[in-house]
Formats: sequence, C-alpha cells, structure tokens
Amino acid sequence: MEENLPWKVIFFGTFFSLVILAGAYFLIAPGNNDYFSEVSTDKIAEFKNPHIIGKKDGKPSWELAAESGWLGKDKETTNLINLKDGKIFQNEKIVLNNLSAPRAKANLRSKIIEAFGLAENEDSKKPSHLNVQIDLENVAEPNANQPEDWANLKADYLKYFSNEKRSEIRGRINLQKKDGTVMADSMNLNNENKIADISGHISFIRSNGTVRADNMRFYGKEERLDAIGNVVVAVSGESQATKIKAASANFFEDTSKDMQLHGSIEALQSEKIVIGNEAIYSQNSKTLTIKGAVKAVFGKAGVIIKSNTAEKLHSNEAKEMLKEKTLLTSNELLLSTNIGDAKASGNVEVTQKGREAKADYAFYNDKTEILSLTGNVYMKQGDKWVKAKQVNVSVKNETFEAVGSVEAEFRL
Repeated sequence: MEENLPWKVIFFGTFFSLVILAGAYFLIAPGNNDYFSEVSTDKIAEFKNPHIIGKKDGKPSWELAAESGWLGKDKETTNLINLKDGKIFQNEKIVLNNLSAPRAKANLRSKIIEAFGLAENEDSKKPSHLNVQIDLENVAEPNANQPEDWANLKADYLKYFSNEKRSEIRGRINLQKKDGTVMADSMNLNNENKIADISGHISFIRSNGTVRADNMRFYGKEERLDAIGNVVVAVSGESQATKIKAASANFFEDTSKDMQLHGSIEALQSEKIVIGNEAIYSQNSKTLTIKGAVKAVFGKAGVIIKSNTAEKLHSNEAKEMLKEKTLLTSNELLLSTNIGDAKASGNVEVTQKGREAKADYAFYNDKTEILSLTGNVYMKQGDKWVKAKQVNVSVKNETFEAVGSVEAEFRL
C-alpha cells in the first residue's frame, strides 16, 4: 500500500467538503437576505424602539426615540428609522422639539444630527416631510410645555450642528408661525441668535397678503424680516387688488406695524400705476404712501402698465405715449389699497392730451374717475396760467374743468 494514501484521502475529503459547503451557502442565502446584504455589513448592532441620549460636557445635547435603528461600523453614527420624537438642546434648553422623520442620524463624535424626509420614489412610498417645532424667540425650559409662538416646520432635510449652534434646512420648506407661513427651498438658522437666512422661491403668506422675494432674513427676537431682491407684495382690498414691487422691504410679523419698501417702487391697481423711490404700507389704514419723484398714470394705460412700467415711465418713448394719458406728478401720493382712492401732495401737476394744471393737492375718486386739484390751483390756457379755486380732471371723459376761476369759469 502506498505510504501517502491516507493523506491523499484526507486532502480530497476536505476539498470535497468545502465544495459542498460552498454550494449549500449559495442555495440557502437568497439575494435579498439582509444578513448577507451590503447594508448589513455596516451594522454592528441593531435596536428596536431605541431611545438615544447624547451629552456634551455632561449636559444633554439630544434625545431621540425611534421605531428601530442600528449602530454603524464606525461606532459613532447611530441610524434611526421612523424617528417618533426628538429633542435637541442648547445649554440644557430645548431649541428643536417634537422632531419626527422617516430617517435620522446622530453622530457621537461630531455632535451632528441629521433628519431626512422621504423622496417620492424612495421605497415606493408616498413622499413625506420631516416635522419639527423651532424656537425662534425665547428658549423654553427643558420640561416646559411648547410655547404658543414656536414655529412648526416641515421640510425634506435638516442638519443640526451642535458645536456651531446652527441648523441647515432644505427642500419643500413650510414654516408656520403665528399668522404667517413661509415657503422656500433653503433656510440657514442660527439657533442661538434666532436669525434665519431664507432663499429659493420664497413666498411669505400673511393675513393681509403675500410677500415674495429672492432672499429674506428673519430676526426672531425682533420678529422682523428683511426682504431683498425682486420684492413683490400682493394685497387684497374691498374693491381693489394691489401689487407692489420694490428692490427691498423691511416688515414685522405683526401686521399692525408698517412695512417699509425701498428702491424702484411700483404700485399697480386695475387701471392705475404709481412709481416712486420709497413707500410705506400700513395695514391699519389700508394705505400705501409713495414718496420721491412720484408719477401716476390713471385710466387704461395700455402697454405702459403691462410690462417694464417704471423703465417706460422714465424713458423718452414714454413722453409721447403719456401725452394721451392722465399723468400726475407730485412729491408724495397716498394710495388706498382698499378702495383705490388716492391723494397727492406737494408740487402736484396733472397733464392730459396736452392740457396742464398744477396745485398743492389732488384727490382721485376711483368710482367717479375724477381728479380734483385744490390749493393754489392753476390751469394753463395757451401760454398763460389761470388761477382757479379748483380743477376737476375726468379720466373717463378726458376733460379739464376749472371751478371758481379768478377771471372766469371754463371747461376744456
């Protein structure tokens, strides 16, 4: 008998056994088995109904409760599924409360919390937001009830930086606070100073209208907002809808406080347009006060009103077009955003089809479409200015009528 035969038998037996084990492995391990999947290799430990508590310098940093989760192989990142309740603290006080999301992450080393909404095509489920309550004014005590003035936020993504005391929020943002709702694409929030920078398709819906802009900054402690770039304010009144355009605006959450508008002011109503340099909108009086080189066109101003209004009113082309319109210039004009009446003051001049009149004041009645000039009233006849007690200018009938002239009463 050959001396090496026992070793050959053992060798071939071992090899055959390994082949059998490999075949059995592929037979019993389906492709979708989580144990053998790539994701499972990132899991060191899995949890059911985990309650994660993070601390910084011995003080609570966050508390997160979810349906399930796992610890990543870096031993620093805890992944959570269906986050049910989350609280994030600063100096032992809550700054983000009642956080819920389809997915979340907490990194022990970096002290960063991330929460994710669910995309439309993700896991073949309907899209859903993450939800959280944000303290934008006075920080609450850890165990206190939620203050009534906290903001309710929905979004697709939230990232909280504990060391920097700030949050990044993105995607389908819907922020509800008191009587206002802000919709946008992105928001960077300083949780300590309560200042939020908002950008991307901004629409701020208030009880008295809507404000849109390229960018907004919210000052939580003052409850004030600065809107910058292509500002558009839409206001609805009793018989008028008013659209106000400006380069920038400053206003408050409290709609009883006035709104300040700056740069290239345009106020548009159904058949009138007013431009100026600065404006103040008052919800209390339902008026818009426009100041600085004011020009107003009354009646169906056609192409001038439809587009590029301010530029056209200042252009040489507009001078010829406006000869057929009722044009008023003044230092200041008070426009009703409720019923459309207007009152102009300071160096008032009115022109219509080559006719001219000037006075200290002018009042426009939107129902009758008549401009009434009072106070040091003069109307031009040929090369002369004739003094009158009052001049009535009909926008609808395109007529001038002088009343109480020193020399005579006449109508043109």
